[in-house]
Amino acid sequence: MAKAWSYITKGIVSSFLPQNLDVKQKAIVSFRYLSWLIMSIYYFCEPPYDNLKLKIIVISILLISSCFLMDRYLKSKSTLGIQITIVVEKLGLIILIISTGGLESPFIWYAFITVFITSNYLKAIYNYLYLILYLLTAIIASSIFYKAANPNMLQILHNKAYIIAVYVQIQVAMILQSRLINQLDLQAQTLKRQRQQLVEMNDKLNDANSNVKRSMDYLMSLYQIIESISLRGEISGILKQLLESTVDIMGDKATFLWVNLDKDTPEDFMTHNFPSEEVCQFQTYVEKEVFSYSDKNRFELNYRDTSFEVISVRSTARKYGFIGVEIKKGDNLGLDLLKLKLLIFLADLIAVILEREYFERISSKLLILDEQNRISNEIHDNVSQRLFSILCAIHTLNVKRRTMDESDVGKQLQLIEQFAKEASQELRASIYRLSSSKQEESAFKQSIMSYLQDFANLNNVTVNFDFHGEEEIVSYKLKQALYRIIREAIGNAVRHGKSSEMLVKISVDPKNLELSIKDNGQGFDSVFALENQKNNGLGLKNMLLLTQAFGGSFNISSTIGTGCEIEVLIPLTTSQELKAKKEGVA
Repeated sequence: MAKAWSYITKGIVSSFLPQNLDVKQKAIVSFRYLSWLIMSIYYFCEPPYDNLKLKIIVISILLISSCFLMDRYLKSKSTLGIQITIVVEKLGLIILIISTGGLESPFIWYAFITVFITSNYLKAIYNYLYLILYLLTAIIASSIFYKAANPNMLQILHNKAYIIAVYVQIQVAMILQSRLINQLDLQAQTLKRQRQQLVEMNDKLNDANSNVKRSMDYLMSLYQIIESISLRGEISGILKQLLESTVDIMGDKATFLWVNLDKDTPEDFMTHNFPSEEVCQFQTYVEKEVFSYSDKNRFELNYRDTSFEVISVRSTARKYGFIGVEIKKGDNLGLDLLKLKLLIFLADLIAVILEREYFERISSKLLILDEQNRISNEIHDNVSQRLFSILCAIHTLNVKRRTMDESDVGKQLQLIEQFAKEASQELRASIYRLSSSKQEESAFKQSIMSYLQDFANLNNVTVNFDFHGEEEIVSYKLKQALYRIIREAIGNAVRHGKSSEMLVKISVDPKNLELSIKDNGQGFDSVFALENQKNNGLGLKNMLLLTQAFGGSFNISSTIGTGCEIEVLIPLTTSQELKAKKEGVA
C-alpha cells in the first residue's frame, strides 16, 4: 500500500511539475491545470451545497486523472499510444459531463484542453465528430437526467443555444488554431533541419576552405622547391631548401635528410627541430640503422622517444639516402594520406635532383676531358711542332757551330728567333680564344645593360646602371641569380611601386659582391612584408631564396611614400668553402 501511494504521489508530482519541456508542451500543461483549477472552483461554489464531499471527490479524481493523462502524453513515444490516451480521456470527459449536469456542468468547458491536445495528433474530421458526440451526450444527459431544470430536448436547445453556439465556435477556432500551430511547427522543424543542414554545409565549407588553404600552402612550398632547383646552385643549398619546404608541408616537426651522392662526395646530413647537441649522435644512429632497411622504400625508425616515418630517396638505378618526418610513436606510420603522398613526392624529387647532379658531374668531367684533349691537340699541332723545330735548330747549331762561320750562326739564330715568335703568337692566340677577359669582353655587364635599356624603353621609365669590378670572378650561376633578382626587383618597382626612376648598382671585389637597387616609387611597409611573406606574393620570397642560395644577406628598406631600396651582399667564396659553411649550419 505504501509503495502504491508512493508511486501515485511520484506520478502526480512528476506530471504536475514536468521537466525539460518545450514551449508547446509548457503551453499544454499550463492550459490543462489552469482549466482544471477554474472549472473546479466554479463547480465547487455552485449549488447544490449539500454534496460538497462528492464535489471534492470528483475534483480530486479529475486532478489525478489529468496528472496521469498528462504524464502519458508527454512520455509516450508512439503516435498510437497518444491516440489511445486521447480516446480514454474523451470517454472520461463524456462520463464526467453526464455525472455533473450535462450542459449545466462547468466541466463542459474542460473539453477544450482535449481539443487543444488532440488537434496535434488526430485529423480535423475526428475532432469535429467528437464535438458533435460530446454536445449530443450533454444535451441527452440534460434532457434525461436533469428534466426538472429542462423539460424537453427542444427547450434545452432553445435555452442553451447561445452557449452551444459559443462552445462550437470556440472549439472550431481551437481546431483551426491547432492546425495552424501544427503547420507552423512543421515549418519550424523544416527551418530547424535546414538550419542544421546550413550549419553542416558551413562546417564542410570551412573544412574545404581549410583544405584549400592548406593545399595552397603546399603548392607555395612546392613552388619554392622548384624555384630553388631552378637556381642550379650548390647541391647542399638546394637540399637544405628542400628540407625547409618539407617542414613547411609536414608542419613544425622534427625532420632529417641523409644523402650520399657518390663515393667521392661526403654525406649530407641535415636536421630540423632537433636538439643541436644530439645531431651528431643521431647522425651516427641513422647511418648505422638505415643500412638494415636498405631493401625497403618506407619504414618506421625509432630514436629514443621519437619515431620517424622514413622514405627512401632512390632512382631507378641508384639509392641516395633517406628522408624522415616525426610521427607519433607506434602510430602505424601515422601520416595522413595527402602528407604521405607529398613526402613520397619530395623523396622522388630529391632523387631526381641528385640524379641530375650526378650525371651533370659526369658530363662536366667528360666535357673537361674533351676540352683538355682539344687544347692538347691544338697545342700539339701548332705550338708543340714549332717548339720541336726550335729544339732541332738549337741542337743542329750546337753540333755544327764550330764548323760554321759567324754569318751562318747569325742566320741560324734569326731562324730560331722567328720560330720562337711564331710559337709565342700561336700560344697567345690560343689563350685569347679560351679567355673572354683577355679579349676585354664584359658579357654579363652588357647583357644587364641591354635588358635594363629594353625595360626602360618598354615601360617609359628611367633606369640607371653602374657596374664596378671584374665580372670574371663572378660564377656563372651567381650571374644568373643576380639577373633574376634585378629583373624581379625592377619589375615590382614599376608594377606595384609605380616607379618612374631606378638605379641599379653592382660592385665586385675579390671578397664580396654588392647589389643595390633603388626606386622612387610609392613604397610599402617592408617590415610587415618580410614578416608575412606567405601572404604577399612570391617576388620577395624568390629574391630572398636566390640570395640565400649563395650564402648572402638580403635587406629591403621601404616605407609608404618613400620608395624602396634593396641591398644584396654575397660573399665570393669557392664552392668548397660555401659547401662547408652550409654543412656547418645544417
